[in-house]
Amino acid sequence: MQRYLVGHALESSPHLFSEERGLQQLPLLHGEEVEGWDRVDAPMVYLWRLFLGIPVLSLVDPKALHTIFALISYSFVKPKNPVKFVSSITGDMGLIMGDVHKRHRRIANPLFAAKTLKKLVPVILASLDQLCALVDKQPESTSHPFHQLSNRLTLNVLGHTAMDYTFDAFNGGSCVTSAYKDMMLGVELTPWTLLTVQFPSTFGKIPTPTRRRFQTGFNIIESVVKDVLQNAAKSPDGYTLFHELLRQNEGNVLSEHELVCEVRTFLAAGHEMTASVLASLVLLLAQHPGIQQELRDEVETVAALEDYDALAKLPLLNMVLNETLRLCPAAVVAYCEATTDMTLPMTALGAIEIPAGTRIEIPIRPIHLDPSIWGDDAAAWDPHRWDTIDQVHGTGDVSSAANRIVNGRRQIGQYDFIPFLAGPRACIGRQFALMELRLFVAGLIRRA
Repeated sequence: MQRYLVGHALESSPHLFSEERGLQQLPLLHGEEVEGWDRVDAPMVYLWRLFLGIPVLSLVDPKALHTIFALISYSFVKPKNPVKFVSSITGDMGLIMGDVHKRHRRIANPLFAAKTLKKLVPVILASLDQLCALVDKQPESTSHPFHQLSNRLTLNVLGHTAMDYTFDAFNGGSCVTSAYKDMMLGVELTPWTLLTVQFPSTFGKIPTPTRRRFQTGFNIIESVVKDVLQNAAKSPDGYTLFHELLRQNEGNVLSEHELVCEVRTFLAAGHEMTASVLASLVLLLAQHPGIQQELRDEVETVAALEDYDALAKLPLLNMVLNETLRLCPAAVVAYCEATTDMTLPMTALGAIEIPAGTRIEIPIRPIHLDPSIWGDDAAAWDPHRWDTIDQVHGTGDVSSAANRIVNGRRQIGQYDFIPFLAGPRACIGRQFALMELRLFVAGLIRRA
């Protein structure tokens, strides 16, 4: 009975030795360390079972990943029930695929072009100034829960940059801030939540107090986003991502509902994910004062933080970001489902046949901790490892230890470092997230 209810979730996978699967995916922010995916002794694909007996194919084989991410990416969709659960926060964007997804990408891609993002630098720095002013008011001995502060910071930034809306998260928050908190209470990982994910049409519709608070919060945010949409339409020359979205949506290619869902997705993905990485990054810098001082010296070479082009070229700053995204990616695992019967090419097995509906797990963090990819010190946070790394694009074979070191430099394959996933369905806000993190870290390190 226990095996059916919880599957293999309480057992160790063959790739991460003795750790339970749940602990394997925890970020180092929680103090847990794991040894990484040992590709020498473990398969590059194996089958395990999720709760309620759901079979999951877990794989890291680069040929299979290339097929999933690039060659036939639209032959895979996100698992239906979990996506419905996420879509209860973001709207219906997680459910779209094929030509509809391509249409949305065509409209949204220009929002994250360099010329659009650079206009937002002063706004992001202004929100960072608010955070620093809040901390400066407190006695030096005051302990600050930075994971909460980073969450409020990114929420404020998204309000100003995406919507021209003031969340006021550092001062109690607006009605939207409270509504968002109510919604987050409804998605905390509990046994009941798992049941609502698996059975959204039954358990998911039971009007529990938490469910009612969630729905109230949803309605408040929906109403505010629609108001912001109407206001943005009245000022077509605005600077926010929402204004740019309206400019790109000439001819109303996207409906009002689709536009609202896009903004809700910005809020969810661009808020929580960036805050998580920033909190991990600050912790790791605090634990490594030598790197912190080295980074401070580098940042001081840039005359002003507003000069984002200069900031984006700082080698150590980029290595610090890469190493943190490797060790503490915002998404530690990704799932997809095959829409048809298909053949997946494999490096060692040749190919495997998988039926339609097969759920596939791509364990991002274990890949990032694999010592056969990153070396024996894969579990250590060492930004300078990127001094001797070449990121190899294409499908060249770097899957064996013999092919990893070339002229003293470690070769990292296209699917060995995937904090934002890859291919046509990779994170569209990647450059926005990186810009935020560069500005946040540089601004904080200058004040430290």
